[in-house]
Amino acid sequence: MITNMNKIRSEVNQEYTWDLTSLYPNEEAFQSAVNDLKSNIQKITSFQNKLNTSTIIVECLNLLATITQQATSLFTYAQLKVSEDSSNAQSLLRQGSLAPLSSSLGSNTAFIDIELSLLNETILNEVMVLAPHLKGYIEEVLRQKPHQCSLDVEKALSLLSSPLNAFYGIYNRAKLADLSFKPFELNNESYALTFNSFENQYEFNTNHDIRRSAFHSFHNQLKAYQHTMAAVYTAHVQKEKALATLRGYESVFDYLLFNQKVSRVIYDQHIDTIYEHLKAPMRHYARLIKQEYNLETLTYADLKLPLDPEFEPKITIEDSLSILKEGLALLGKDYIEMVERAFKERWIDFENNMGKSTGAFCSSPYGAHPFVLINWTERMREALVLAHELGHAGHFLSCRFTSIHF
Repeated sequence: MITNMNKIRSEVNQEYTWDLTSLYPNEEAFQSAVNDLKSNIQKITSFQNKLNTSTIIVECLNLLATITQQATSLFTYAQLKVSEDSSNAQSLLRQGSLAPLSSSLGSNTAFIDIELSLLNETILNEVMVLAPHLKGYIEEVLRQKPHQCSLDVEKALSLLSSPLNAFYGIYNRAKLADLSFKPFELNNESYALTFNSFENQYEFNTNHDIRRSAFHSFHNQLKAYQHTMAAVYTAHVQKEKALATLRGYESVFDYLLFNQKVSRVIYDQHIDTIYEHLKAPMRHYARLIKQEYNLETLTYADLKLPLDPEFEPKITIEDSLSILKEGLALLGKDYIEMVERAFKERWIDFENNMGKSTGAFCSSPYGAHPFVLINWTERMREALVLAHELGHAGHFLSCRFTSIHF
């Protein structure tokens, strides 16, 4: 059972945390993997200006696939350790130590896509025949060609990748490590407040005084940082605009959608559909909440109330496994075995603690099983969120048997 959301990481029940030793059993193994990656990055530079035959290209890209997998495992491990506790100095130091390695990787492999894009189609077709598993990579290189910069520019962008991508990290450090909420007082009683306790408990509390007091206290304290957060976000948007212009995209929208292989038409259709067809049922839903709770005035603090206050069963972690197995049985035996493995082998981090990332996500490093972060509060909604995240896990596990890292 998980009820206290104000614990530090060392106080949580390890049974309900993820086990990251399947990536690296200890710090020595992690550092050894760092050294292996550095060695392979040095090796791949020997291919520069030599990608002129299908055999050499296949050899180079196979090494690049190995490097990419190595890097993904390292960066994923570092990020997951920070996600479980953003106040842990060792985890922050570990993640920071990888920044130069990331820049080195990008700058030392930038020549590959540029040299491939300059080759004639005959050689590239030979590569795809010789190594069908590289077909997707070759096709992506050709798709990216119109937006490719010169080698010097690509190397410069790679060297600047850490500062250029720092904005979201800055936001998370402020949010999860530095921002401390004061307890709020109500009827001579003090209530502890954190990001996770607000998002996972107070927003759903059917006691109107507690819920609204938590809402106002939470947002009033956020307001004290609004100009700093706005400046960080503005810098991020300006970076995206600069990169979009540099790579020749018509707009930032086109730049952001390109890597997702989504057209601007599809994107606009989704936005239009939401505005045209979702607003009416959402307004009706809001009115139902107001009616159900006999609220004189409906505020933003009330919008996440359960519509049926009598049906909010408490779900233990053990109960959630039974619910998931029953609800997902139609997906087949293999899928249920994956769900059972996720619980048994501790793929999932359920615990709530100070400094932990909010919300939920599934991280799926190639060559290892997925990892799921969730903030468990014994609500049915968490069981549904967990089913969603395990859906990502099942998708990844199915895909990795039919494709290489890229």
